[in-house]
Amino acid sequence: RLLLAKFVAVVTVTMLTGLMNLLAMFVTLYSLQLDTTLLGEQGFTLWLAVKLFCVLSVFALFYSAVLLLLTSSARSFKEAQAYLIPLLLLSIGPGLIILIPGWTLGHGSAIAPLVNILLLSRDLLVGQASVLPAAVTMLSTLLYGLAVLALAAQVFGTDAVAVGSRSLWSDLLKRPRGSAHSPSAALVMGGLAVLFPAYFVASGLMSRGGDVTPLYRLGLSAVLTVVLFLGLPWVLLRWQRISLRSALALRLPYWGYFVVAILLGLATWPLIFEAIVLSHSIGLQSLDISRFAEVPKLLQGWANIPLPMILLAMAVAPGVCEEVFFRGFLFGGLRPVLSKFGTVVMTAVVFGLFHFVLAGGAAPERLLPSTLMGLLLGWIRLRSNSLVPGIVLHVIHNAALLTIAQYREELAGWGHGGLH
Repeated sequence: RLLLAKFVAVVTVTMLTGLMNLLAMFVTLYSLQLDTTLLGEQGFTLWLAVKLFCVLSVFALFYSAVLLLLTSSARSFKEAQAYLIPLLLLSIGPGLIILIPGWTLGHGSAIAPLVNILLLSRDLLVGQASVLPAAVTMLSTLLYGLAVLALAAQVFGTDAVAVGSRSLWSDLLKRPRGSAHSPSAALVMGGLAVLFPAYFVASGLMSRGGDVTPLYRLGLSAVLTVVLFLGLPWVLLRWQRISLRSALALRLPYWGYFVVAILLGLATWPLIFEAIVLSHSIGLQSLDISRFAEVPKLLQGWANIPLPMILLAMAVAPGVCEEVFFRGFLFGGLRPVLSKFGTVVMTAVVFGLFHFVLAGGAAPERLLPSTLMGLLLGWIRLRSNSLVPGIVLHVIHNAALLTIAQYREELAGWGHGGLH
């Protein structure tokens, strides 16, 4: 009964983990508008979810039995962890194997543990699963699980008496009594973990609004940027009693940095443009080429919106809020644990990844220019020891691009047709 209780506990945790992964996959595909592209015309249906749940259940029974077998003879929690590390490393192998061209769910692979489940899941997602190989996969995996569970019952030993920690989960929600000057790495990474899926899902859902007016979409985008990129770090810093001024480097630097920021803000758009061209030349481009046809329609919709409102929503709000999060909150939390170079690079890469996947869809061509822009912004943040010059640079850079896009016809009439 003790072994069965352990088995049920492990199966439950495995199932919850798998269900969270399925949910995350569905939300990702739906937000990126890739559900019909990758899963067929019907997308992620309820019937597909049921089939994946059945496969997940069988896999959970098998894998939980293997976990229980390896840890049954462990005399302590740490010893059990040591046993599981090699298994977790070996489990990565089948995931890489099925990426090799030519691997299909056939007579041989249908009885190969882990590989068969992965191949079956892949075939279900693309709508190519056959009845016989699928049945063999499910049955063989169940038999493997029962055999391993029986073996675990034979080697099952006694657990060492472990002394648990005296801290409680509620301690994580308690505010510190004293104040601090900078956020911890754990706090900023936690904030990043909250911000990424929240903005990812919100921007994906917002891009699906078909009949929304351009003005309303523009305002909603600005509000979303302010709430997440500015509001989230403010809440976390206030909750931890951390000084906003010191944590975000809200101080006035030497006036020369403002001159540099203004000049760079006006001069970096050709560099970013060339980076986009380079990205296309090396094959980094949007997964859905048809979206490029929507750009003229988008710009036409902006034609009736006053330029100051566009600049406020698309230049000022992102320039201020993104700098507060990336070069203020994130930079300040990573700087004590990373080198100067490492902090600049890490914040730039995260900045690039946000613009890669949070554009209403995957936009690989934005990864390189956004990362380069992040390196420049991180460099001026490091040299000036202030967030303000980076905000100025970011706002002016965005404003320059938006102004060029707004007056593209006039500029083309002056002989600069390449700006189309």
